[in-house]
Amino acid sequence: MPPPPAPQRPTPGADALTGLRVLELGALDLGSSGPGAGHDRGGLAAAYATRLLVDLGADVCTVEPPSGHPLRDEPGRFAYLNGAKRSAAVDLTTPAGHGWLVDAAAHADVVVEQLGAGGLEALDVGPDVLVSSRASGSPRLALVRIADFGQTGPLAGVPTTGLTLQATGGWVSAHGLVGQAPVQVGGAIHQYTAGTFAAAAALTAVRSARGQIDATPGPVTADLSIQECLVGTLAYPNLVMDDLLGAGLPPPTARHFPLPGIVRCRDGWVGINALTGQHFLDACVMLEVEDLGPRQQELANGEPVLEEFFARIQPWLDARDAQEIVELSQAFRVPAAPVGDGPMMLDYAQFRERTFFVSPEPGELRVDSTREVLLPGPPYRLSATPARRRGPGPALGDVAPAPVPGPTRTPAPPGTPQESGLPFAGLRVLDLGTFWAGPYCTMYLGAFGAEVIKVESTRRPDGFRFSGAVPEMGEDWYERGGIFAATNLDKREVTLELSTDAGRALFLRLVEDADIVLENFSARVVEQFDLGYDALRAVKPDVIMVRMPGFGLEGPWRDYVGWAMVIEQATGMAAMTGPPDRPMHPGGLADPVIGMHAAVAVQAALAHRDRTGEGQMIEVAQLETGVNLTAELVIAASGPVPSAPGVPDPGRSAAPASRLGNRHPVWAPQGVYPCRAATPVPEVVALSIVDDEQWK
Repeated sequence: MPPPPAPQRPTPGADALTGLRVLELGALDLGSSGPGAGHDRGGLAAAYATRLLVDLGADVCTVEPPSGHPLRDEPGRFAYLNGAKRSAAVDLTTPAGHGWLVDAAAHADVVVEQLGAGGLEALDVGPDVLVSSRASGSPRLALVRIADFGQTGPLAGVPTTGLTLQATGGWVSAHGLVGQAPVQVGGAIHQYTAGTFAAAAALTAVRSARGQIDATPGPVTADLSIQECLVGTLAYPNLVMDDLLGAGLPPPTARHFPLPGIVRCRDGWVGINALTGQHFLDACVMLEVEDLGPRQQELANGEPVLEEFFARIQPWLDARDAQEIVELSQAFRVPAAPVGDGPMMLDYAQFRERTFFVSPEPGELRVDSTREVLLPGPPYRLSATPARRRGPGPALGDVAPAPVPGPTRTPAPPGTPQESGLPFAGLRVLDLGTFWAGPYCTMYLGAFGAEVIKVESTRRPDGFRFSGAVPEMGEDWYERGGIFAATNLDKREVTLELSTDAGRALFLRLVEDADIVLENFSARVVEQFDLGYDALRAVKPDVIMVRMPGFGLEGPWRDYVGWAMVIEQATGMAAMTGPPDRPMHPGGLADPVIGMHAAVAVQAALAHRDRTGEGQMIEVAQLETGVNLTAELVIAASGPVPSAPGVPDPGRSAAPASRLGNRHPVWAPQGVYPCRAATPVPEVVALSIVDDEQWK
């Protein structure tokens, strides 16, 4: 049995999360009794959460069974998720493993576990036992518990697969195609989504714990339900339905959205996404069907004219490549993107110019001599404390056998507010965000105590005010939409016209007392107002500015317009989703997931500022964040990965399953099937059979 991991001590101030000690328990799924449940997931959410933390400078030790983490069977994916982590090979089901875990937790700041509902208790190491060896006077342990349905409730511990878990979270749908049978979102995107929430929760719990040194000794626990994360990223249908019924209107009908959406072109697939009526009119001019421009609503309803529309635009599409169509669409300011797969993403000019992809360490992965495996770089860029891949994935059980020093703890950083009991109390956030991605991040900060001031212009208000809201709601209907309200909880509001000298001056007065300023406009908008990072820093030197452009602040795609579905198309999410004969939109989930990545980066920047007094700028290029959720496509396309050092029989390569709709590459039958409905609304059931016993 190895001793508990001796904490690594990076150079003080070098990284945002310098000195943060993380213990990861995700290699087993003790809470799911269903056969094959662990094989379907392999602790991906926990692994991704801690990968985000280690890239920001945290010291992460992943605990593996003596046989190794299931992800070691996929060397490329293992390398992507575990660079610079350390490994402890421990049998947690034994008394010795039990004791090791308690000792290791005594030296950790946060434990991130994905052992299923009651998994710690099944090891006789419940939260209270986990802190039993913690030194008196230490900050409380932060504990993030990831389970399919959380730790409590009627579904806690119920076995799932990726398909059935997505079905309970609302991710199995027609994805905006009238008449399409419901389909799951492809790949492991649902697990990476939960991992992003877990990383944000881990840093929030640590911040809370460090302000409660004299509090009760139990851990500060984040009980994270993957189902709730999934529901929280695709709330549109429920909220719109509630709004319409509340206004006395009939429920919404199935509509084709967006138009034309994902369509075939000369060299593959391309997404042309008319979000507004003006977008559609402009797209029809480009597609040379101007007469159909005024008929958007008919087309969306799937009436016969829809077939005519697609038949008339197909010759135009067949004559052009995806990139040519994207450039034309962007010239019309119509959001568009290629439907990217692994090879295409490796060839994007935007990624090449920004040097986004990174190589594993020499010798970390054995490949043939002609090709190099590439991995996505970090999902955000911090100006003072850059996130980066810091080293190779660990050999099994590489924790050094040196004696473990006694635990050392520091009190909460000066100025960390705790009066309200909420970790962000006392922080002021200026929210220039619009629609979903940016406001979702600031909503998270507000939920945990930050004062969030939303800044809008009466000339150009947040477009989310008009999503699902209808005049039947009353004179102030634009204030009542459920989607807008749900994304802007716990916020205050001010209207400023930033294009005027007076509005800009008032905004800078607000900046003087702000800790964080966030915006998610296209790259050029804030610069037109002369409100970039340098302008803000001139009035508040330690301000943290978050910029969330769709494609980055520089590069040939810098000025492209886009929204969630464009990012999903360009980053391979659509290429992974749908039946074999066509890619499909996941449905807009990219926006809130990117917002939660921003919440991770913001908290890292706050930790650095608490320690050094230094602010910084954070760039969250949504395109780069999205590729972090589809990394397997890039890994498989960039080079074969037949084995990894020290793993004699890897079993399978890192190549992801092809687009299979609802099928599984191993288990059968699996699918979504119609069943008898109790109401006029059709009902379906998602079903997975993972072994012969279940088949019987």
